[in-house]
Amino acid sequence: MGRRDKITIITLISITVLLIAALGITLAVMFAEPQDDGRILKGVIAAGVNLGGMTQDEAKVALEEATVNTYTKLDMTITVLDSTITLSPKDTGARLDIESVVAEAYNYGRTGTRAERQQAKTHALANSYIVPITSYLNLDTEYIRNSINNLGKQFSSTLTQPTITVTGTAPEMGVPIPNTMVAHQTMEIYVGTAEYGLDTNKLYNKVMEYYNINIFQVVGECTVVAPESIEEDLQAQYELLCVPPVDAQIDPVTYDIIPEVYGYGFDLDEVKQQIAAAPYGTTLKIPLTYIEPNITEALLSSNLFKETLAEYSSNLGIDMSWNSNVTTACLALDGFILKSGEVFSFNDVLGELTAERGYVPAMVYAGKRPASVIGGGVSHVASVLFNCILQAGLEPVDVKNHTYVTSFMAAGQDVYVDAGKVDFTFRNSLPDPIRITAKAINGSILIQIIGTDNRDYRVEVESLVVKTKLPGQLHNYMQPGNPGGYEDGQILLPAIIGYDVEIYRYKYSKESGQLLEKELLLTADYEARDAVVVKLQTEMADPTDPTDPDPTDPSNPTDPSESDPTEPSESDPTEPSASEGTDPTDDTETA
Repeated sequence: MGRRDKITIITLISITVLLIAALGITLAVMFAEPQDDGRILKGVIAAGVNLGGMTQDEAKVALEEATVNTYTKLDMTITVLDSTITLSPKDTGARLDIESVVAEAYNYGRTGTRAERQQAKTHALANSYIVPITSYLNLDTEYIRNSINNLGKQFSSTLTQPTITVTGTAPEMGVPIPNTMVAHQTMEIYVGTAEYGLDTNKLYNKVMEYYNINIFQVVGECTVVAPESIEEDLQAQYELLCVPPVDAQIDPVTYDIIPEVYGYGFDLDEVKQQIAAAPYGTTLKIPLTYIEPNITEALLSSNLFKETLAEYSSNLGIDMSWNSNVTTACLALDGFILKSGEVFSFNDVLGELTAERGYVPAMVYAGKRPASVIGGGVSHVASVLFNCILQAGLEPVDVKNHTYVTSFMAAGQDVYVDAGKVDFTFRNSLPDPIRITAKAINGSILIQIIGTDNRDYRVEVESLVVKTKLPGQLHNYMQPGNPGGYEDGQILLPAIIGYDVEIYRYKYSKESGQLLEKELLLTADYEARDAVVVKLQTEMADPTDPTDPDPTDPSNPTDPSESDPTEPSESDPTEPSASEGTDPTDDTETA
């Protein structure tokens, strides 16, 4: 081997040695652990506090601040369904050893093999690591377990179904005034027990887990199989055993008081509430006794129909048929009793307006045409009753006014009725029954509301005209020669002014006179009716006069006795029907 070859080999060996040395240094650097910075690994949590990145001193301060008002001061509450127990720090001995907790947190990732330490760091960064602190809490685990086991005893019953048993003998019914204090029968209701599924070991572990994360309210999971409902059996017993009471009443014909009849049994709704509130395993004892009616003979005798709550009157006209119908209607109405909360129907009380029931033909308007109809004038009675119930403070329900303002009532104070079609109804909104008295005597209608006056207020009613509608004038041309003997300008049909009216009711304090309430009860819309005036025709009417009918029109009457050219036909569906009455002193519409 020459000298040059030797030099080459030596060079290669030197280079190889240098490369191996460099590789060794590199590997040493790569696998060498970084210098310990003295801080807890990131992601390490203790007692619900993230201690990652803190020094041990910093961690002690943070834990002290987070737990100073918890472990040694807060009760641990454990709730299962509707039961709750508390574990006080005094009983559990809870006291956190902060020094030891911080030490364990600091040592996490610093002990074990290199691989174990590296795995700990990776886990803490990715998922966080919760330091188990229960061993540093000084807890009396035996006390805690016993407390949870005692709680579990409440939820260890087996499933039993409810039962109903009735003992005793039912009493005699129909006794006028029975002894209501005696229980003749007793109904025993066993509400049954539920089947529970509470795992006390699982609950104990959950409590320890919550102590570990500094949380002091635990809800235990418990399955429940409830007993069957007893409601159907209870309903069957109610229908079998119970007899409802009957209130004392007033005979609608003689007005004598019909005594009350006592019932017997139990209050179904009240017993249902007791069952719903009773704990499982409870036996309820329900006495069956006489049940007193709400309204007794003594109550009716002492409290009802003592005072006149309101009265209203209206003068009659001169038409005897009209007045006869009014008298018959008052007889049907007189003495009618309306209980609290009930609704009065004028048409139902009067019934059919027939000759067999005493009604006679009287002038009314069919549409707006005069006609003779049996029962004409009953709306006069309805109108007086309407004003009376407003004064008494009762509640109008269904009220219709006439098309035109009537002569017997001021605007807003009349009522229009039509048997079978248009009714007048009101509700007795007072707490006691009322009685209606109705008379047609001395040339007037007088209606009173009799009852019990418990009101602390007095009533005033006012009808306010908010709009006036002035009528116009229409001419009725007579045939040449004036065969009817009419005078030029003679009024065939008088004008009627129309109004829009609001009806208010005011309530004033009886003691102070102060206004307590202002109530808009109703509104009324009355039409205006144009006057029809005779105009003698000496020649053809001026076709340019828009108010004059065309005399060549075959539908235009020339004799006022034939028909009223200004009024609609009887078939007009928008107008009141043929049972609408008329005041015999005036030809305006009055039902």
